[in-house]
Amino acid sequence: MIGIFGSGQLAQHIAAEFDQRQITNKIIGRGETNDTVRYRPTDIIFDTDTATAQDIRRLVSDYSIIIYTSALRDVDACEKNRRLADRVNHLIPAVISSAAPTIYISTDYVFGKMSEKYIRPIVGKIGEGENPESEYFSFGAPSIYGQTKRAGEVSVLDRGGKVVRISSPFGKWKSPLRNSFVDNLTWQVGKELTMPIDQVVSPTYLPSAAKEMVGLLSTEKKSGVYHLVCEGSVSFHDLAVFVNKELRLGQKISKRMSNESDKLRPTYSALQNNKLEKQPHWTEALHEHLRGYR
Repeated sequence: MIGIFGSGQLAQHIAAEFDQRQITNKIIGRGETNDTVRYRPTDIIFDTDTATAQDIRRLVSDYSIIIYTSALRDVDACEKNRRLADRVNHLIPAVISSAAPTIYISTDYVFGKMSEKYIRPIVGKIGEGENPESEYFSFGAPSIYGQTKRAGEVSVLDRGGKVVRISSPFGKWKSPLRNSFVDNLTWQVGKELTMPIDQVVSPTYLPSAAKEMVGLLSTEKKSGVYHLVCEGSVSFHDLAVFVNKELRLGQKISKRMSNESDKLRPTYSALQNNKLEKQPHWTEALHEHLRGYR
């Protein structure tokens, strides 16, 4: 049986895909909230804030594989509470991966700002083999969120697990109060927006990504880092322009460069899939996603 640790939008997409393929799975999370759209309710409610290492090991002992999708993703909240961020993003998956085979879902936030002093020798998107702590990425993540997620990656890899990095995810099941960047744009009809042109990503389309998670269950996929993002790359400004045009939102969108408010996010963090199946281009995925808003 597969344990999906976490009950957010990625976990819901994975559970839906596994159910369709008749792969037995359970969602392990903090439970329900009234503001969340879900495919399936949480099967096992687990208090990650108070659980001991022994509690965690006992919980995961019944599963052949754990997919750890849980995270403290609120970047500002992580800055205010490093202890909780480290617990959720690093320490708990470290314990889990010592007790069961683990697939750890990570993020492009593990990379720092692209260095102006050290010119990266590779042109284009960031491959799985590149080191987030290298001089080319300003020696690591500037945010506690990124730092604790990177610590989680290292712990899981040290224990023979797999790390899957995603970026700017969007999909069907989500919390209306914590939507993705894409979905936040859809309700800002007629607003004037100023978006960074130098923050470049390769978004992750969750329905397509969930299908690829099935292949990662295979023992043929060795321990290591995998990137799971759409083809192509796009700035947040151009992403906003695309959504505005597709939905005819009437937004005025102007360009800006990253400023002090963006200091906790990497600038160029477009990831490259070199190990997994090719995902749809971000324009194709976004066009399909936005059909639900028309």
